[in-house]
Amino acid sequence: MTKRFPPLRLDDRDALAIINTSFLGEGPRLRSWFAQLVGAVNRELAASRSTMLHTLFVLDGAELFLPAGAGKASPKEPLQELLKRAGAAGLGLVLASQRPGELDYRCCASIDTWFVGKTEEQTLDKMKALFERRPLGHRNPSRLESGRFAMLYDGGARDVERASPLIRIEKLGEGELKTLAARTHPRSRHTPPVRRADAAGDDVRRGNTSQ
Repeated sequence: MTKRFPPLRLDDRDALAIINTSFLGEGPRLRSWFAQLVGAVNRELAASRSTMLHTLFVLDGAELFLPAGAGKASPKEPLQELLKRAGAAGLGLVLASQRPGELDYRCCASIDTWFVGKTEEQTLDKMKALFERRPLGHRNPSRLESGRFAMLYDGGARDVERASPLIRIEKLGEGELKTLAARTHPRSRHTPPVRRADAAGDDVRRGNTSQ
């Protein structure tokens, strides 16, 4: 059963949810889990009656879910569906990648605006499918300074510079993340820890205690 997201009121503080998937790795478990998440979001959008922007979905590591090549990743189709219908249902979608050469740009045709930062020449060759639809003009991302981007959109391109962030960004360790999660979601304090199953544990649970 899908839990419906409560509507936000303008007088409320903006709701923020951060999902840390590092414990899932970067393989099939992560892709399977993410496909289910996107499927749930798609179902929410299907029931949405608002075209006004009400939610922003930011996804890092987009190349893991829309990988280039012949291989078929389980999140590809639901994520493509989300890209097509998001704007009309009031959802803003931001995809980010530190490995843009591994992204399947054929699946991203419905993305309107791109920000390309400093990128190696070898990687730029793998991004030709993007630049055919969103030309760089005279710009060469391999020569960009840190904090500068080429903004590509339908009908043109322009140079932009990142301003100072409004919030301080710090990297948190796994222990700090768990503590923060327990503080923001009190129910997690009462949830028994999940034990990783191994061969010995499985034998004990099946009643096989022979040595």
